[in-house]
Amino acid sequence: MNKRFFYIDFIKTLSIFLVFVLHIEGSFVDFWQGNPIYLSIGNIFQALSIIAVPLFVISSGFLAFNKKIENNTIFILKKVLPLIFVWLSWGVIRFFWEILVFGKNFHNFSELGQLVGLSVLSRFWFMPMIVGLFMSIPIFYPIVNKARKDVQIYFLVLWFLAFSVTESIKNLSGIELVPNLNSSVLLMFIPYIGFFLFGGFVRKNTNMLKLKTSSFKMVLFIFFSSLLFSLFLNDYSYLSINVVVQSFSGFIVLIRLFELLDNKFVTLSSLLVSRFTLELYLVQRFIIELLSLTDGFEKLASYFPLFLLPILSIIVFMLGLGTIYFISLIPMVNKLLLRNK
Repeated sequence: MNKRFFYIDFIKTLSIFLVFVLHIEGSFVDFWQGNPIYLSIGNIFQALSIIAVPLFVISSGFLAFNKKIENNTIFILKKVLPLIFVWLSWGVIRFFWEILVFGKNFHNFSELGQLVGLSVLSRFWFMPMIVGLFMSIPIFYPIVNKARKDVQIYFLVLWFLAFSVTESIKNLSGIELVPNLNSSVLLMFIPYIGFFLFGGFVRKNTNMLKLKTSSFKMVLFIFFSSLLFSLFLNDYSYLSINVVVQSFSGFIVLIRLFELLDNKFVTLSSLLVSRFTLELYLVQRFIIELLSLTDGFEKLASYFPLFLLPILSIIVFMLGLGTIYFISLIPMVNKLLLRNK
């Protein structure tokens, strides 16, 4: 395996860790109302971690277009159906979780459908997006691997105009120029195609990563500038211009930084963790919700967030890893809740 793939695994692991940070920070916002210092620090962590989902999608795209697809049916059976199966299995658990933990109930088929939609779709919105992206791989494979570089750039520019620019216009002015595809399960993946293909384009055009020192500094400057724009605009939409630029530049910066490292422990540990990044995403909400229901959770909000957020994120991340490891030891259950590696 190419050494760079280990670094992509590390970035995927980092992206899931940032999801933990993002959701934990969001759990404390209500407690920090009236404390501008705590809220400001929380906003900084939000701005840093908002690239979590884009980074994951970009990293997945980097790896997804590596192998030639000989048969679309076999590809769907081997890659897509296991994703759907695991997603629905966690959705069943979420259904009963909503009933037993949060006291949700239903009295007719309409309310049952709403609860199923909440459990399978709303709580796990990430999954139909990932499934849709993987189903689109046979369509976009020729664009990633055979199209000229200028055609690839043209595609990204069109995507940027259609989804990123219009998203920022909507966030700033309230004017919605394109329909909200997030409300459709079948079309939810479309706005994220640009992230997915960007990863594939970087994989195909590795010379993009061979930056001179001056070019690398420029990319680094772009990353921090877009981060500051996120803070200034208070715009944390995944598709807004500032987050897209922050995600693209951050991905390149991370690859360059990790390529300069030669730490076998880091690469090996990240490879082991990255095998279950999707499952970590699925389990993290349960753990964070359990913590938020404890009596001591509100007391945690009084601790200085500069230390609270990273420490608690690491603890919850390790709990997530432990939960996935425990699941992997249970026969039959591991086949339901974990993808076959």
